[in-house]
Amino acid sequence: MRQVGYVAATGIVALNTMIDRLEDDHRHAAMIAKGCENGAIKVDLNRVKTNIVFVDTDPEVITSDQMVNLLADPKFSPDGDEIIVKAITAFSKSRLRLTTHANVSEDDVSLTVKKIKHILEIIDKKNSFF
Repeated sequence: MRQVGYVAATGIVALNTMIDRLEDDHRHAAMIAKGCENGAIKVDLNRVKTNIVFVDTDPEVITSDQMVNLLADPKFSPDGDEIIVKAITAFSKSRLRLTTHANVSEDDVSLTVKKIKHILEIIDKKNSFF
């Protein structure tokens, strides 16, 4: 039962200090979703209303696991930037989730979009990531 106090405390902090950040998180998620527009991956922009972005991949081109691994790999970045995208989870062979939160800045979002576009450019050139 003592864990309930920790959960309640985080809820109180969120309600008292993070409400104003929600707009930023939602805007950041929309920026990421728009950066994912490509034939190899799809995002339903009408469903991006919170800080969560669901991305559907074409597993014959790139699986969600491959996309997650590339986003997390600092060496697979444009211009030698060593960008690491952490808030990602593969749900199936063709679906992944990206989330924004209080510790994600607009610069982080811009770098994430830059890395996504880099991956998509490579896919466009090769017509597959395999």
